[in-house]
Amino acid sequence: MLVKLENREQSILQITKDNDQLSSSLNAAEGRLAELYADQGRAEDELAARIEVIEKLRSQVRELEREKRDVQRRYNEQVHCVA
Repeated sequence: MLVKLENREQSILQITKDNDQLSSSLNAAEGRLAELYADQGRAEDELAARIEVIEKLRSQVRELEREKRDVQRRYNEQVHCVA
């Protein structure tokens, strides 16, 4: 009976130790997950900023292409008038 009690106490101590290790690992994993979410948030913010810059550049390119067509049209009109 005494041996059974000692074995149970050993088992309880081992299970408690295992539980503490698992809790520690879980806390570390949760901390890492929080870091990953923060990294993801920063990456999404950076991507949004880059997309905004790209859209502005596209808008500028469209405007420049429109201006180029207008200049080309005026040039062609002037060449035809002179000729």
